[in-house]
Amino acid sequence: MQEEEEMEASVDITTQIVGSYTGLSTFTDGGSLFTEEDRTATVTRSADSLANISINSVGGTISLVAQMSSETEFTIEDATVFTDGPFAGSGTVDGNTLDFLIIDGTINFEFNGEK
Repeated sequence: MQEEEEMEASVDITTQIVGSYTGLSTFTDGGSLFTEEDRTATVTRSADSLANISINSVGGTISLVAQMSSETEFTIEDATVFTDGPFAGSGTVDGNTLDFLIIDGTINFEFNGEK
């Protein structure tokens, strides 16, 4: 019985987020707004509760590490938007939908996509 409980406690909560999501990315810097449709966010597992997210954009690459706090919620630290960073933010994965927002002063990056 104790062995079963230990196995349940060590379930990797990154399982749900891993995959590819296609959607809308929006970048704002001060008064400038840049939106791209059909962007792909690739999510891979890097360790228990950690996932790497990468999005290729016309402006460059957005990369971040998602620290899963549950199967559906995560925090973002050390995100790089194009060549700037590190930034922080948060996000959710709900079924086949991935949403996250990175905020730092006047710079915001938002992604909303479907698997």
